[in-house]
Amino acid sequence: MSGQKTSSIWQNFTVVDSNFATCDICKRKLSYKTSVTNLKKHLTKAHLIYSNVSQVKKKIIKIYKNHTHF
Repeated sequence: MSGQKTSSIWQNFTVVDSNFATCDICKRKLSYKTSVTNLKKHLTKAHLIYSNVSQVKKKIIKIYKNHTHF
């Protein structure tokens, strides 16, 4: 990928080449050939970064309900 990388996603990745980047957290090599969506999905699923707030709330409520005994 040529040009300057302006997305904040790059704070968590190191460019390997024009098609791949490595996650700075877990060192997994991921493709970003056409866009950074794949990188963002990785951070959301593997590291809970960039998670949608409503998704996080749902997970917390589910955990609470599973551990609360009335």
